[in-house]
Amino acid sequence: MAAEFLNRHIAINPNNHPLTMAYADTMIQSRQYDEAVRILERHAVQRPEDHDLWYLIAETQGQAGNISKVHQARAEYFVLVGDFRRAREQLQYALRIESERAPGTPVEAAIRQKIRDVEALEAQVTG
Repeated sequence: MAAEFLNRHIAINPNNHPLTMAYADTMIQSRQYDEAVRILERHAVQRPEDHDLWYLIAETQGQAGNISKVHQARAEYFVLVGDFRRAREQLQYALRIESERAPGTPVEAAIRQKIRDVEALEAQVTG
């Protein structure tokens, strides 16, 4: 019932942060983790610098059993809070998972690129 109400209001007010977060929380509470992740990741496109959102995405990915995605979301969180070393570590964990799963995939390439991006950002920030 609450999910239907929130979904209806999000349709009227797309990208409304409080409504979106309430809807995602409702999905998490009802253990619909994949749907919650879908909502949160779509919302992150609108709020890419919201470190609390990335933290919640990581936690929800864990509940959904998407361990590589947990590490990737944690990396986003750590970049946003300026902890580049831990961001690189998280990306290395994700890379290891993806390399073992299916070497040479676009996901693996994207993670390698993200590691380079984090290193470049760190170099900019630390001079």
